[in-house]
Formats: sequence, structure tokens, C-alpha cells
Amino acid sequence: MIQNYNESAVIVHVDFCEAWKCNYSSEVQSCHFGQSLPQLSLHTGMYYTKEENTGFCTISESKQQDASAIWIHMEPVLRDIRLKFPEVDTIELWSDGPSKQYRYKKDFSILCNVPPTLGFQRTTWNFFANSHGKGAPGCTGGTVKRTADSLVLQGSDIVDGKIFHEMVGRSLCSTQFYHIAEGDMQTYDTLLSQPLKPVPATKNIHQVIPYGNSIHCRSLSCFCSEPQMCQCFSPTTFQLTENTHARV
Repeated sequence: MIQNYNESAVIVHVDFCEAWKCNYSSEVQSCHFGQSLPQLSLHTGMYYTKEENTGFCTISESKQQDASAIWIHMEPVLRDIRLKFPEVDTIELWSDGPSKQYRYKKDFSILCNVPPTLGFQRTTWNFFANSHGKGAPGCTGGTVKRTADSLVLQGSDIVDGKIFHEMVGRSLCSTQFYHIAEGDMQTYDTLLSQPLKPVPATKNIHQVIPYGNSIHCRSLSCFCSEPQMCQCFSPTTFQLTENTHARV
């Protein structure tokens, strides 16, 4: 895909890193045992356009990692892509497929609604096989956390997400950093207020393409007829708000 995509497409590879615990460079014993410093959630990734490849990291004190939180982490990245590359109207998202994060009905529902509001005409979410797909997001996350650890060892205090964003972002100029306020995590909850039907055989799905309030899904990803959807690997259509699905 990276070798063959055109100027109108962006490939975005994402993953959550293991949480990073805030630290003082020096602290008394009572502070070490008595004060609970926050753990920061880091959502990292890399996006690829025809012009450049860019790593990014979004930071939040919230431990929430459900569909609403995922899209709060994704939104500033997608807005920046639209601003920097106005010709891009297609997103190809790649991630691993945990059933309570990326690959479940609530994430599919937001996938149908949010990208069009940001100006994207076509979106595809692709899931790697289990235990695969770390790649660039894992490398970005490791670099970010090592940089934060080094700053603490050099005498800096990183005690919250804003300081992490400021100090690590200053040290890693090649990576885009975004701070997510904990209060923003409920932004997309209203989109999930309508009851959603379970998607059959969710664990077997490896490609999802939103179409209005429905999704096209199949067991393997295929791009042989882009921008049209091909019929390889028996795609099915599922209406998220109704208990019906049919062959297409």
C-alpha cells in the first residue's frame, strides 16, 4: 500500500503504548510512597502520505481506552493531516484488533460518523492478525518513553501530561505531540447513546469500510479495485442499528 498509494490517500498506523508513570528527578521517601503520581496513556503511531512520513503521540492522564477515547486521541492527528494535506480525502487505518478497543461495534459506529465530519470521503480500518502489527507505533512509543526517562535522569520533573507534552515534544522535534484533556473523553459518548447490535463474528473481521450507518466487513483486507470496493473474500454488509446483515 505504501508503495502504490497516491496523493489523495494517507495510511495511519496506530496503537496504545504501555502507560508511562510520571516521575520526579529526586524525591524524599515519603513522597515516593505517599504521593500517587499519574500514569499517562500514550497513543502512538505513524502516518504516511505521498510527501512525508510523520510519527505522532497523543498524551492523556485518563486511563480510558474505549471507542470514545480512541477517537479523541485520533481527532487532532486527523485534523492536522487535513490542514497540511488538503488534497487527502482517503484514510487507510491499520492497528491490532483488541475486542474492547479498536475492533468492536462502538468503534465501528464512530468510524461511520467522525471521518466525514473531518472532510474525509473514504475510510478503511484494517486489523492485523493477533500479536502482530506493533511496528512503527511501538518504535515511536519506545522512543518517546526513553526520552522521557532520560529527561528525568537529567534532573527534570515530569509530573503531568502537559509537562510531558512540553518537555518531550521539545526534545523530539520530528514527532508530533498532542495533549488530550481528561474532560474531553466524553465528547463522542453522545454518538454511542443509540443501542447498537452486536456484529457477527467480530473476531474474524480484518477489514471494515463504513457506508452511511452500515459497515462492509470481511475476513481479509483487499485493495485490488480501489477506490471501488472489490468482491474478494466475500464481503458482507451489516446495519449497526438493526439486526440485519446480508451478502453484497
